[in-house]
Amino acid sequence: MIDALGFGAAYSMMIPTGFVPDVINQLTDFWLLTPLIISLFFLGIFFSQFLSSAFRKKETYAKSDVIKWALAERVAILLLYFSLSSNLSSQLQVRYFFLFYAIFIFSAGAILPSYFDMVSRILYKRRPLFFALNLSLSSISGFILSKFTESIITETSIVNGYREALMIVIIVTTVTLPSLLLIREPKENREKVSEEFFVEIRRKLLEWRNIYDSSIEIRYFCIANMVCAFPEAISPFYSIWLLDHGFDKSILAQWVALIFVGQGFGSFVVPIIGRLRGFKFTYILALGFHVIATLLYLINPLTFHYSIFLFTGLGLGCFMNSLSNIAIELANTGDAGNINALLGIFRMPGFVLLPLLISFFILKISINSILVMILIACFLSLLIVTKNIKDPIYLKVRFWESDS
Repeated sequence: MIDALGFGAAYSMMIPTGFVPDVINQLTDFWLLTPLIISLFFLGIFFSQFLSSAFRKKETYAKSDVIKWALAERVAILLLYFSLSSNLSSQLQVRYFFLFYAIFIFSAGAILPSYFDMVSRILYKRRPLFFALNLSLSSISGFILSKFTESIITETSIVNGYREALMIVIIVTTVTLPSLLLIREPKENREKVSEEFFVEIRRKLLEWRNIYDSSIEIRYFCIANMVCAFPEAISPFYSIWLLDHGFDKSILAQWVALIFVGQGFGSFVVPIIGRLRGFKFTYILALGFHVIATLLYLINPLTFHYSIFLFTGLGLGCFMNSLSNIAIELANTGDAGNINALLGIFRMPGFVLLPLLISFFILKISINSILVMILIACFLSLLIVTKNIKDPIYLKVRFWESDS
């Protein structure tokens, strides 16, 4: 939980629903780069999970990999801070920012298969509450950092406010890193087997194909994830579109803070309601929060701008926590990180392509048309889940075979 505070602070400054798209938007006028940074986030997160899971065997020691990628994340954050130095031209700032941001995102995705396996092994009973606390700490960190940057953005610029927040993140992540070293995870004595890159990739794809074909629940959650990429892929544009309506730049920090408030509350909906109704229900509820945010934008974005970001945060927190628990409960024991990566890879095409397509066609189609597409995607996902998945998906207490 201590490390969650550090990682939460870092992650809150890197997610596309936070400051990142607006930082790029201020550094350059080239229309492609803002949606490209959003697409880069999702490509890095999901593709690196696939690569990392391809080289993880079932029920194997995870702590060393978690520490390795955690160190890579922290180095990338430090480099990101220097990339926004005022001594560099805006052109160099953009180039270095993209490079170091890509390193952070790749590391943040690559850590997840090992992290999920470690959590599923150590926390065999209280996983929903852990994920809720974890995401809430991230939200609290993001809220505090958003309030910290608000005055700086008002007095200077979005870029300066973001850079100062990164310095706080560097300090917090450095202080919390030793907590990872103190985690106690049983170690297995297994012989290391030489692995060929393309052989392992092919093996993983075949394994995923077998899982997809054999499990009805996983198959239809994969399809639903692919369809419902719209809300999360488009939500980073809300702040950009609203700032174009004439809002002062300082209000951006308030919007980001509201996303984190909503995300914290949304994450706690999952262990409370999921225990009673199952994680399938909380998954559906998360889509409902996104529907409300979209409808509010359609009705009157200028009047309901605060509520839009609050419900977006509720949807993000509830959805992420629901999907984390669904991955663990649908996985065979010791295979949670693998299933989480599989569920995530189906989200990747929409997350990568939609921001680019929306930016390209924004002058040819109205924002309202895009919002209607979000509503259609949410309702299609709801239909897929409710019609094809009968299991409510409750928490199960399980142990790894090697620990039994």
